[in-house]
This record gives sequence, structure tokens and C-alpha cells, in this order.
Amino acid sequence: MLRSFIILLFLTSTLSAQDVELRGTWFAWAGSNVPTKANITQTMQDLAAANFNLVYFDVWRYGYPYYQSQKFQDITGISTDPNQLEGRDILMEAIAEAHRVGLQIEAWFEFGFVSGVGPNDHIKAAHPDWFAQKRSGSTDFDNSFQWLSHCNSEAQDFLIGLCTEVARNYDVDGIELDRIRYPSLDCGYDSATVALYAAEHNGNEPPTNIADAGWMTWRAEKLTQFMAACYDSIKAVNPDLMVSNAPIVYPYGYSNFCQDWRPWINDGYLDNVAPQVYRATNMQYTYDLDIQLGYVNDDQLVYPGITTMVNNDMVAIDEFLAMIATTRDRGLQGHVIWYHLPALYTYAQALIEGPYAEPATLPGRDSTWRQEAIVISENDPGVTRTGNWQNYSTKGFEGSSIYSLEADQGASISYAGDVESSGWYEAYIYLNALWNATRDANITLHHQHGASHYIIDQTVSGHEQWYKLDDVFLEAGEAQTLLTMENNIETGSFVFADAIMFLNSNRVGLTPPVSIDPKAVVQPTNFELSCFPNPFNGSVKIQFSGSGFTDLELRIYDLQGRLIRELNRTSSENSWEWDARDQAGLEIPSGVYLIQADLGSKFNYSRVLLLK
Repeated sequence: MLRSFIILLFLTSTLSAQDVELRGTWFAWAGSNVPTKANITQTMQDLAAANFNLVYFDVWRYGYPYYQSQKFQDITGISTDPNQLEGRDILMEAIAEAHRVGLQIEAWFEFGFVSGVGPNDHIKAAHPDWFAQKRSGSTDFDNSFQWLSHCNSEAQDFLIGLCTEVARNYDVDGIELDRIRYPSLDCGYDSATVALYAAEHNGNEPPTNIADAGWMTWRAEKLTQFMAACYDSIKAVNPDLMVSNAPIVYPYGYSNFCQDWRPWINDGYLDNVAPQVYRATNMQYTYDLDIQLGYVNDDQLVYPGITTMVNNDMVAIDEFLAMIATTRDRGLQGHVIWYHLPALYTYAQALIEGPYAEPATLPGRDSTWRQEAIVISENDPGVTRTGNWQNYSTKGFEGSSIYSLEADQGASISYAGDVESSGWYEAYIYLNALWNATRDANITLHHQHGASHYIIDQTVSGHEQWYKLDDVFLEAGEAQTLLTMENNIETGSFVFADAIMFLNSNRVGLTPPVSIDPKAVVQPTNFELSCFPNPFNGSVKIQFSGSGFTDLELRIYDLQGRLIRELNRTSSENSWEWDARDQAGLEIPSGVYLIQADLGSKFNYSRVLLLK
């Protein structure tokens, strides 16, 4: 015991801070214990306080995407884990909380080719031909995992499509793949793999000897080809995203799972690699780390995985710290800790007092990639109010929220703040989802393209905490009006106001729909457009107030600028009902849609969220 204490003191005092170092951890959970919003918030805050700088957040696990996936819905009819609150987007929640506290976040496809576990077999029910098989023809592998065929082109396209979908629709900092391997050597006997092998081997089928050298090499090469295709596909969407992988150490991973990650990193199919050098002692770790480094051309691309437990036993703190010291001694620029719970609640104090005593910046990223969040609370100096606003008992983002009553119609609140750099930002409001709140809070975002208007239901469970309104382009400047809210509520409810937040966005393609002139997106003084309810399920009422409707036309677009529906109107109508169907009468999927009201010389628009 004395020896361990002395070693710990020595390591704590000699592990100096590093200005540039990747300090990552995998955010994982067990079974159906999906993190709540509050848990995500607290975890991100604690990780930032402990001077971590990168979180690999699980988005593909137990056969479900943990984000709103159109790709998954097209095949299965559901967009995420059906056990979650309808419309919940866990990845979006994690992005907001990570970026708010200065962490970067990568979407971690932990389960890779595993697309189902036990009864979670939605993909298999739709496409049984996509699945890997043993020699016996069985599709059952260890732990009830259901693996996609590694050589089925449609299955590959599905997995790559999940990755590119996240790259396109979410402001992540990177994408990490995992389980890009076979479940065992007894795998690869499905029809797609057999046909491909035969086509490349003069009609001969794969060897029945699962450990045949040539058969193992061929399967490993197919995984390399997949990684190359996946990497190129992600980079085609956003070339600035980091693409990484967390493989098993070589040669163990190859000998047991046909996984050879060496060409992935050496031939440019990854930006970095985190081999799982999971060992109980620093002596074992050092031995295996040196072996792994011998396989790479550039060891600066290696961020070894360090575990906190081996065979359910916690790694001794002095050994854990020694592994970080060894990693630094090898000149490596970072490491990743498995996993976030023990990293925070068993080792955090030792990290803060030792190697994480000072913050560090991530390798390969400059200071403009992620800027400090713009957070404006309702009581900040840049906020102005008109009418009567009172403090409410429920806790808000900082202190209590404020509210205005029906009797105070006309009351308003305006948020102004400094914008350091011009660019695209994600705009959020902080909500409490209270029973006595209004269902139609009137909110306006102010941005380079004019003003965008939103009617927000403040009662919806699941919208509490940070709720994303939109992506907007802001010009640099001081004391800019960014958001306003007005009290025009119905009888017997309150309109609540709390903090707002803007996070700089690096997501590509953030422009208004292609048929809309961004500079023309302004709010005419004689024309108002509102949508209720919003979010909606089934139908939404689109209502107008003002004058000059004679030539008004209404069109609905998706966020890619594709025309979904044109709605007809007579000159006497001032409202429409949209049934969430396209021009052909077909139901459309959940998502955000833009409603454009065109007056000819000028137009207005509103965004609505369809939840099914």
C-alpha cells in the first residue's frame, strides 16, 4: 500500500501538462439504460471540468441509431430506439451540451456491422438477405448479435449511409467506427460473400476451413475496401470531419476476427486510429503499445485506448497514470479512455491533480473550429424587456425562468449579444416544458438573411433544456439583437423566457432552400405567418394575418430545397391545413420542413417539425 502511494505521488508530480493532446473518452451505456438529458448535461460538464476535450458519443448501438435517422426509418419504419420519448434526438442533445462546455464530439458507431441484438431485429426483418452466416447457415453469433454481411453491397451502403447521414445532418466533429471486423472466423458463408468470392476465384466457393490463410486474407482485404469506401463517402460530405476507428490490437484482431487495421491508417483510410491496448499493468501496456506502433508509418496518428478495467477488475490508479506517462514518453499526442463513467468517478481526481492539471487543445484543430458558446441569460445586461415579467419557481438554466401572463399581452423580451466571428450558428432556447405554459410562444430569430419566426409549444415533454430552433448565419458585431419573444398567448397560460444559446457550426450545406433568395428572406410589416401546432403529428394549420393576399402562393420544401407540396388557396382564405403529404398524396417522413409564403415581390417563411 505504501509503495502504491509513493508511486502515485511521483506520477502525479511528474506528469506535466501538455498544450496539445487528445484527451478522449467513450460515452457508452449498458443495455436499455439510455442516458437522460440531465445525465448527458452533467456528464459533459464533468468531463469538461476534468479537462477532457473529446467525447466519442455512441450513436449506433443494440440495433438502433441514437439520433433521428431517415435511413433507418426508410427500411424499418422507425427512426430511432422506439423505447425513447417520441421525437427525442439523443445525438442532438449531446452535441449541444458538449459544444456548450467546450468539448468536441464525434459520432461513435460502436456496433459497426452489428445491426441487431436479440429481439431488436428490425433490419433483419426487412432484409434477411443482408446478414452474415456461419458455415452451418446460422446467423446467430455470440451475445445474440446479428451481423450484417461484410460483402453484401446493399448492407455496406446502409452502414455507410448511416455515417454520411450523420455527417450531413449533425454538427459533429468527427465519426468513429468500431466493430469493422468479423464476429469470428466462422463467418462469411452468406450468399453475397460466397458469390463474390467465387467470382474472384474461378467459381470456387470459400474454403470450409475457417482458418485457411488465403480465406482470412481475402476477408481482411474486403474490410479494408469497405473502410476506404466509408472514408471517401464521409469526406465527400464534409472533408473537415475526423474519421477514426477503434480496432482490436494486431495481430490478435486479425487471427480471431480477420481485422487488419494497418492498411486503414497507413494507406489513408483513417485520419487517426485508437487501438484498444487494454491491459491491467503499465508493463503489459508498454509491451503491446510498442508492438502496435511498429505497424504504423506515422505514430502521430495513433491515440491508444487505455482501459479502466480488465475482467471486471478496476485498473490500479498508479498503473493507469503510468500508462498515460508511457503514451507521452512515446511522443504520442493523445489517448482515449474506456469509458466515461470510471474515467469521471474513479480516476478524475488523479487526472486533475496530475496529467490533466491544465487544459489541452486537440491536435489538428485550430482555435476557429470551435468557438466559445454565446449564451445569454434572461437577466443579462444585453436583454431588454417591455411589459410585466415575473420570476417563476421552477429552476431554469441559471436561476429561475421568467414568465408573462395572458393579461400582459404585448410584453416582449429582446436578447442582444456580441458575435465574434461571422458564420453559421445553431440557435437554441432553454425550455422547462411546463404544464401551464403556452402552446404558441412567438419567437423571432434575427440573422443575416432577415428574420425567421417560430411558434413553439412550451408544454411538450422532451423539449426541456436546450431546444434547437434553427441554423442561422450571423455577421460579426457587438450588441446585436439575436432573438425576440412576444406575449400573444391564449387564455389561461404563461409565456416563459429563459436563456438562449448560439453555437458556431461546421456542418456543410447550411443555406436556405435552393429556390429561395437568402437576401430576400425578410419579414414584411403587413404580413404574418404562423403554424400551429409546432411540432405537429398528422396535420398543421398554417395561418396568415395582414393584407395583400391576392397573389399569395404557398410552397413546402424539405431542408435540401426539394419542393414537397404546393397548396392551393382561394382569395378569401387566410389559413391552410397541411396533412403532411407530398404533391402525390404520399406521407412524408419525420423532419424539419420549410413553409414559404410568396407574395411575388417578397415572401416570408416558417419552419415546422413533423414528428411521427
